[in-house]
Amino acid sequence: MTVSYMNPNNEIRMIGGLGPLQMMGIQGGMSWQFKKISDSKTHIIHKYQVVGFVPDGLDKLADIVDKVQTIQVNNLAKKTG
Repeated sequence: MTVSYMNPNNEIRMIGGLGPLQMMGIQGGMSWQFKKISDSKTHIIHKYQVVGFVPDGLDKLADIVDKVQTIQVNNLAKKTG
């Protein structure tokens, strides 16, 4: 992933493919938004959108990518409290 936009403490945007998606005819955009709730808590909004051509269809990959992203975001939440 390549950082395409950064607004410190508010949002990061990246473009590119994750893992095996890098070798497919697709383009992805990921965003991380950070909303301060209190001095010790931040609400994170994470999105990853992909467009392009995959012979068997992107819908077959969507659930897998979503599950991996969910695991990673949940692990981030556990480690950061």
